[in-house]
Amino acid sequence: MRKYLYEIIVGEKKGFLATVVKLGLLVLSLFYGLVLSVISLLYKLHILRSIRLNTKVISIGNITWGGTAKTPLVAFIASYLRGKGYRIAILSRGYKRKMASQTRLILNGRDLHSNTLTFEEVGDEALLLSQGLADVIVGVDKDRIRCAQKIRERFNPDIFILDDGFQYWRLYRDLDIVTIDATNPFGNQHILPAGIMRQPKSALKRADIFVITKTNINPHIQDLESELKIINPRALIVEAGYKILGLYEFSDTARNLIPLSDFKNKSLACLCGIADPASFEKMLYDSGINIVKAFRFPDHHYYTKQDMDDILTVCKSSGIEIIITTEKDLIRLKDYLVDLERIRFFVLKIELKIKQDEAFTKRISCLL
Repeated sequence: MRKYLYEIIVGEKKGFLATVVKLGLLVLSLFYGLVLSVISLLYKLHILRSIRLNTKVISIGNITWGGTAKTPLVAFIASYLRGKGYRIAILSRGYKRKMASQTRLILNGRDLHSNTLTFEEVGDEALLLSQGLADVIVGVDKDRIRCAQKIRERFNPDIFILDDGFQYWRLYRDLDIVTIDATNPFGNQHILPAGIMRQPKSALKRADIFVITKTNINPHIQDLESELKIINPRALIVEAGYKILGLYEFSDTARNLIPLSDFKNKSLACLCGIADPASFEKMLYDSGINIVKAFRFPDHHYYTKQDMDDILTVCKSSGIEIIITTEKDLIRLKDYLVDLERIRFFVLKIELKIKQDEAFTKRISCLL
């Protein structure tokens, strides 16, 4: 159903039924937009108030639905500030986790209470951040204010990084950073559910910094930059793209990186359950990788044994012996990467590079 609605939104589905559904979605979008406008007005009039913490808060969010590289940017900023000697804590909602009502605090990939952890308990992105950031507390709770208070009582961090915070009006932030996908900045310009926008473009007036992401895939962003400057002339605009570091085999605990050039003469498959699979696949294609089969699943998909059995069956029948996936997917796939016979799983290692990194980090440092 989700795929069908998405195909209607992007115009891939035609016909009478698709037209009726699209009109219905537009009506719902108008209603949703009205609700957003009322909420925004209530905060402007101070009828609803954002709660201030006695700690600096940097929010990283977006204005469209998924796939704008928020999580890599959270990791970039946390790593930079940790390197400067600040005590950092990340506040995450833990999207699609199974224990949404609980507050979980994790450090170095381990729960601070039970010392064991699964992605189902905290969400794949929160666990990925914790595993990749040494000595950074990651708090997971739908109520980010409650989570922040618990972290502050125990660890007294210097800075909170609010993941996916642009629409979280309840918490006051000292810096609002918005990521915008260079390959698809605003979709069809409609807000949810008729489009991919979570708010009207006018909401971008609140942003302090725009990070235009995936410029390695689409470097032609002059028109987008001009539009952003008109919407919000005071905001800093920087460009960011992914740099491929290499591949590592999932079973290699040392995660030794192998250059993609070693795989150019092989027939491979790729597998992902992320918001923007096309960008992942394009990075591989552009690196000269011969992708014979691309397996796509919804973002944050909970893989099953049946999923893996079906994938392995297709690969074996096609003579594919290597599958490439993402680090985010590896967290959700690990339990099923057994009895693979001749199939080998490799993980793409990437990092976010900011073109104007000096201006970007200077703006962050001015906050502190």
